Amino acid sequence: MEPGTTTGSCPHNGQRGKRVERQTLQSLLLVDLRLVTEEAYWFCAAPACPVAYFNDSGTVIFTADHVGVPIWQKQQENSLSPICYCFKITNGMLRAEVEQTGRSSVIDEIETGIQAGLCACPLTNPQGACCLGNVRRAVKAATSPWPPCGVPAMILTTGAPWTERLICYSRPMICHSRSDFGDGCANPRCRGTRSRGRLQ
Repeated sequence: MEPGTTTGSCPHNGQRGKRVERQTLQSLLLVDLRLVTEEAYWFCAAPACPVAYFNDSGTVIFTADHVGVPIWQKQQENSLSPICYCFKITNGMLRAEVEQTGRSSVIDEIETGIQAGLCACPLTNPQGACCLGNVRRAVKAATSPWPPCGVPAMILTTGAPWTERLICYSRPMICHSRSDFGDGCANPRCRGTRSRGRLQ
């Protein structure tokens, strides 16, 4: 079976994983590599799941803490998290370019590198495969139009009203705390506001 084929179930959350070669684990794990047994391994991309890799039987599990690089799928809100591991492109770099220019050249940069034979995804990317699918989705999210004025932002209540957080419509992955936006998001592209814990 080829790496990247969707099959296997994560022993922690039950979601299906993607097959990865042992060389991916051997390249990225921080543990004694004798623990990587001679069997099939799978990558769990679920954002909230601590599991990074697991074997067929679910008896060998490596968490994200065992991996030597941030796992993009599990740290999409982290501006320092790589989205392209071969060419060291981070979430923050992608978002900064979009905010400054309204577009992203990241996909072109990566495709140029691939054509030059410079990528090494099985050794650098925790998912053991090319990042372009992830990058295309991230660019689409970062450059997508925002809702018109008057459409409310989403409020996540984590306790009292003072701990409520607003998700900016122009950057769905970025939350702004109440101290950041007061009664409205500080991002001029966001049309969301709040008042006493209720949507406006």
